[in-house]
Amino acid sequence: MPLHIARKREVILLLALQIAHLIIISAQVPLHGRTTVLEAAVFNLLSPFQRATAATLTGIASFYHDYIGLRHARTENIDMRKRLDQALLELNRLRTKQQDVQRLEQLLRLGETLPYEMEPARVIGADSLNPMKTLFINKGLLARIRHNCPVISPEGFLVGRVVTPIAPSQATVQLLTDSEASVGAILANSRTYAIVSGIGNGRCLLRFVPSIVDVAPQEEVVTSGLDQIYPRGILIGRVVSSLTTGSVFKDITIQPVITPNQLEYVLVLTGEKPSGPDATANPN
Repeated sequence: MPLHIARKREVILLLALQIAHLIIISAQVPLHGRTTVLEAAVFNLLSPFQRATAATLTGIASFYHDYIGLRHARTENIDMRKRLDQALLELNRLRTKQQDVQRLEQLLRLGETLPYEMEPARVIGADSLNPMKTLFINKGLLARIRHNCPVISPEGFLVGRVVTPIAPSQATVQLLTDSEASVGAILANSRTYAIVSGIGNGRCLLRFVPSIVDVAPQEEVVTSGLDQIYPRGILIGRVVSSLTTGSVFKDITIQPVITPNQLEYVLVLTGEKPSGPDATANPN
C-alpha cells in the first residue's frame, strides 16, 4: 500500500476518534441543569424541523376541522331551508283556508238578507275556448239546482243562470257576458226598461233604450225581473258609453260588475223563501 494512502487513513481515523471523543464528552457534560451539551446540540439541530412538522400537522388538523364544520353547517342550512319552505307552504295553506272561510261567511250573511233560498257552490272550471261564456260549479241536482236558477256573486252581483247539462253534483252556468245571454234590465236613474245582452268580450250591450232618454256615465243597471228568471234589483253593471246614432235606440255599452275569471264561489238562487205563519210552523 502506498505511504500517502496509509497516512490519509490514519488522519481520517484520528479525526473520527476525536469527534467520537467530543460526542462522548458532550453527552456527559451538563448544560443549564440536567441537559447535556449533546442533547442541546441535537435539539438545536432538529428543532427547526420539529417546528415545521408541528406547524404542518396543525394546519392540516385545522383545515380538516374547518372542512368538517363547513359540511355540518351546510347540512344544517339545507335542513333549515327545507323547514322554512314547509312552514311557508303551511302558512299559505292556512291563509287560503282562512280566505275560504271568510268568503263562506260572506255568502251566509248575504243569504240571510235576501228573500231567497240559496245554495253556495265553488267554481270548478270554465269554458276553455271562451271563459266569458260558461263556468262550472260543484253543485247540481242533489242540491236542488235546476235549469234557469239565477246565480250571483258573494257580493250580490249578477253572474248568470244555470243551463243544461246539469249533473247530480255539477252544473253549468251561462255567464251574462255570453253572446247568447240576455237579461231583463232597468236603468237606475231614468227607470227605463231595457235588455242586457252579452257580446263575448267581457262587456255587454244595453239594448232598446230610446234615444230621447238621458243616460249618465257610470249609471247603474239592475235586473228588472220582467224576464221571469232573475229577481228584480240585482246589480248587473255600469254604463261605459252611450251614443246616439240617429236610430230610434241608443248604442249603450255596460261593464258588468263581476269578473268571471276571478270568481271562486257563487250563490245559486233555488227559490223564494217561504213566508207567513206556515214558514215557521212545526210540521209535526
